[in-house]
Amino acid sequence: MKSYLALAVAGVVSLTACDNKIEANDKNISLAVANYLDKKGELCLDVTEWPLSVSPYNLESKDVAPDTLVAQMEALKKLGLTAEAPGGNDPNDTNPYKPEVVAIRYVLTDAGKKLYREKEVTKYDYSHKTSKKVIEGDLCYGQKKLAKVVNWTTPARAGKWLFVNVTYVYKIDKVADWAKRPELSAAFPSIAENLAEAGKVEKKVLLKLNEQGWDEYDIGFD
Repeated sequence: MKSYLALAVAGVVSLTACDNKIEANDKNISLAVANYLDKKGELCLDVTEWPLSVSPYNLESKDVAPDTLVAQMEALKKLGLTAEAPGGNDPNDTNPYKPEVVAIRYVLTDAGKKLYREKEVTKYDYSHKTSKKVIEGDLCYGQKKLAKVVNWTTPARAGKWLFVNVTYVYKIDKVADWAKRPELSAAFPSIAENLAEAGKVEKKVLLKLNEQGWDEYDIGFD
């Protein structure tokens, strides 16, 4: 079988055969969006550095808004997911983003550790055009799944690649009970937003055709 690149060069990529994984049809586009959500649709709090170090300024401004750093940690503390630890200089705290002066630290409790998920992600340095794989962890409360594909654009060529822009709606699989608490949504507004948009709000993802079929376009250094 000819490779996709050979087909692209020849300009004879077929878009009509039903059993071809590179075709822009309902089955292939839906599968690509479903795979994209499986890989990147986990719903988490976006708090990836533990222990979480709090500066004196963070502590003083904790009541400025319901979603300040300390307010978020206190909301998790009330649910038994985090606990306070002494501040100061801790040689065991290897967090590279900790403030110069640490007033207090928040650590995960045993209950919090059960919700903690680690995964490998790619970090790009666009100024030097380098990338590296790192392990990031987060507290996660649900998983986006494909509800339906609404539509997609006609495949368009950019350079050697074909792209389609897909409009879809997601649903959420197994939302954790603790994430439904109103006090947590106040501290983490993205929770309420994600839950409210499920099944209702149309989202978009750009897919690129490669030799294996359609996949999310990860800009990388293209």
